[in-house]
Amino acid sequence: MEDILNFLKTTFDNTKNKTGNDVKSIIKFKIKERGEPVIYNWKVVMTLGIIVSILILGFFNYISPIVRKRFDTLFFSELYSFFLLAITYNLAQAIYTTTYYYYRMSYMGIKGPSGKKGKRGKRGKNTSCKIDKKYTSTFSFDDKPVKREMKVEMNIPPSILQDNNDEKYGWKKMDGTIGIRRFMSGNGRKCRTIPDDEKTGEGYSKCEVLKSRVVKNKKNETTNQPFNGVIIDVNMEEEKINSLQFFIDIHQQPSDNMEISLFDERYGSQKTKGTLFTVICPPNSALYKAQVLVSEDRNTPVSDNINAPDKPYDGPMSELKGIAFQCRDINTGNIVKLRNQDGKYRDRIYFGRNPTPNDKKYRYITAECGFVTDSSMKLKIPGFFSGVDMLSSKDQVYGLRFNQCSYYRAKLP
Repeated sequence: MEDILNFLKTTFDNTKNKTGNDVKSIIKFKIKERGEPVIYNWKVVMTLGIIVSILILGFFNYISPIVRKRFDTLFFSELYSFFLLAITYNLAQAIYTTTYYYYRMSYMGIKGPSGKKGKRGKRGKNTSCKIDKKYTSTFSFDDKPVKREMKVEMNIPPSILQDNNDEKYGWKKMDGTIGIRRFMSGNGRKCRTIPDDEKTGEGYSKCEVLKSRVVKNKKNETTNQPFNGVIIDVNMEEEKINSLQFFIDIHQQPSDNMEISLFDERYGSQKTKGTLFTVICPPNSALYKAQVLVSEDRNTPVSDNINAPDKPYDGPMSELKGIAFQCRDINTGNIVKLRNQDGKYRDRIYFGRNPTPNDKKYRYITAECGFVTDSSMKLKIPGFFSGVDMLSSKDQVYGLRFNQCSYYRAKLP
């Protein structure tokens, strides 16, 4: 008895599955083969429309004599003629519209724009053949990993691809003296010994050249740090520079926390004779450009001191009539603004007579540190003044020359 029941159950299940599969096949077949009936073809619709229109117009043409006879007036006759014309126009319009509609149904139109995307559904769960089994991992590591050596060539500028060698970072001296080789003074590089009283020849005032004055640490090692500011004593009436001294930041690594200190000695007069002005570049910036106006006897030829710098110059003395400075950011090279005597912020600040190349009375000279360019020509690092030669006496400053530029190479984070 139990065997008979199992046989009937198996037969019933197979029949049910077969019926279900047949139904699915029929539905799929019908959907795939479904098409429009022949009567909806545009040619059939146009033919039927013409036949119906002829019947309608024939009917109205047939009753026309009867209607005109019953309403025998000129107004009705004209009105009836207009009515027949309107019926004809409407029938023609209906035939055209219906036929064109079914004609367009037989052709697929162009693809329209895509619609808006719906919300993203929830992430599905991982499945496997054994859904009742819990999997804690899908991969495992080898106990002994295989070591592989890879040789990779990277075309990256050396200033960007840094290593852990600390000697490559910090303040570095720029090669060459392009932009700063000229001495910013009058007729010659050196000053001559001038007597205070030319008649008696007494009271000599010596003008000396201070060479290679660069920033050094306590161990007397050159740090190549730049000048971060300057303090100037200016005679406003006579337009001349009495004294000048530079500032430096004692921290070798630029930061927002600056600690300003005076660099070397005070050049020129050791006593304040005029008006003192102080210029300090904002944090993360330093001096990179200077402009001066110097007085000189243009009628007196320059001696051969330029070709023989060790020989003293015996021409007339020149004076520093005006000087201007500019600062820029240590990393980006962008010009930063300075506060002038009027309390306004400017890209450039000057003292004494304003140095301009169009000045007709005095000689205009400028010095500027450029950029360091890496080998791939993809990175430029700005340069800044870091060394100076001075022409000065115990009374005033006669000229100067920046003898070194430095740039800062920073570590990438």
